[in-house]
Amino acid sequence: MRSRTPRRKPARERTAAFRNRRSASSTAVMTDMVRLRECVRRWCRVCRPSWTAFLLRVARTAAVAATVALLCVSLPGTPAYAGSAAAAPSRSACARQPRPSWHLARFHYETPGASVADALSALSDAAGVPILVDGRVSGRLDGRFDASPQDFVERLARNHELDTYFDGTVLYVSPLGARRTLTLRLNFAKPAVLRALLTKSGAASPCFPLVNGAGGAIVTVNGPPAYLERVERAARQVDGSARRRVTTAVRAVALRVGTAADRVTVVDGRQITVEGVAARARSQFAPADAVALGAVEYEAPLPVVSADARTNTVLVRDRPERLARDLRVLARLDVRPKPIVVDTLMADVAAFDLARLPLGKSLSAIGIASNSAAMLVADGDALRRGIGQLSAAQRARIELDQSLATYDGAAVAFRERAGTPFVAENAALTRDDSLRAARAAADLSLVVVPSSGANAARPETTLAVEWRVRDDVQAARMTLAPTQGIVMLEPTDAQRTRIVLLVPRQVDQHQAGR
Repeated sequence: MRSRTPRRKPARERTAAFRNRRSASSTAVMTDMVRLRECVRRWCRVCRPSWTAFLLRVARTAAVAATVALLCVSLPGTPAYAGSAAAAPSRSACARQPRPSWHLARFHYETPGASVADALSALSDAAGVPILVDGRVSGRLDGRFDASPQDFVERLARNHELDTYFDGTVLYVSPLGARRTLTLRLNFAKPAVLRALLTKSGAASPCFPLVNGAGGAIVTVNGPPAYLERVERAARQVDGSARRRVTTAVRAVALRVGTAADRVTVVDGRQITVEGVAARARSQFAPADAVALGAVEYEAPLPVVSADARTNTVLVRDRPERLARDLRVLARLDVRPKPIVVDTLMADVAAFDLARLPLGKSLSAIGIASNSAAMLVADGDALRRGIGQLSAAQRARIELDQSLATYDGAAVAFRERAGTPFVAENAALTRDDSLRAARAAADLSLVVVPSSGANAARPETTLAVEWRVRDDVQAARMTLAPTQGIVMLEPTDAQRTRIVLLVPRQVDQHQAGR
């Protein structure tokens, strides 16, 4: 019996059924998505924290981070230094500095307010290590302490801004403010020898390194007083030992026309020292780094030059191979003093005309220490012409214009009493007439000591100047090239300024003798 196959539905019915199934599936998916979205909203409303809780969490996190940072800084064995970064030595270097051998594992200390010095004294007694505390150390402790001796000292140094230095026997404690800088010159020993001696004796400290200066003989170090004392003691020892190993010879040179020793003359009631040949020779023999400010020497550099005023003789001690050179220098200095003329101009100029004059630069601007308002003039002749033009236009008055003749190293002085105040035609009078008149009538006292350079190829002249107006005393010293000069400005009042111009000129001796 043959089975009957089911009759296939028409295409229209199949399409309708497919659409019904798809619609039902879409409806189910949409229903599931709505349910899921509602669940998410409900979870967010229940679990989302408030702003208050969020800020509390941030505050707790910051507090924990700060506590961890403080604990890391206070770890034993890590020294810290207060103060500026320039003054604080590197931690890696200070970690290698010598430390005392503490005969004590833990230091237990309790105090209601003992001073730092008393606490360190108690540590010294308990650990058997000498501790010397500087009298300038201040600060107090309060509480109970239980730490290793080294950790206790380092904590005190951090909290009270202290320096610690151990020289192998004694632990020195001083405030950071007690540090100073020592600059020394080793004229015979090498800086490496000084470092080796400090290391051998146990006094070296990587916390405070020795820094070589230009030239190789200058050494600079910054540190606490106790450490600098050890450095000075070692420098004196090594330089003295090296000096004693140097062979020297002495020559006596009798001068023909020069003066060996310095002489003192009285100029305008003041004592002026005129350098002799020996002093001028010492200036020429001085090392190139002799200008190092504050440098300490333990042995005088060679050559050693001295003068015998009784016999007018210069004594020279130097290495035998350099004596011939020294004698040639003395021969060049054993000459008659060179004639020098100082062209001097003093004028009263209206204050508003100063900007028109080529006054130059102040001494402080070019690195020359002086207590005066003096200025370096590049062209003295140009300034003189400018003042002359103002004088011709009735805008300035020249009170003095003369040449002061003197010799190399000999002082020259003059005293000038100014006349009535000079007032420009278009200047308005003020209520300071009485003060202006008193200032204008004050005496001007000027003392000039010129000295010529030894280099004939560069005819430079050094002027040492001192001038006084009433109780005001000013001084300046400057080395000048030809045509250069020194100008002093003295504002006498708001309307005018007194100008004093000094321009030195070296006179040829053949022309001077004619």
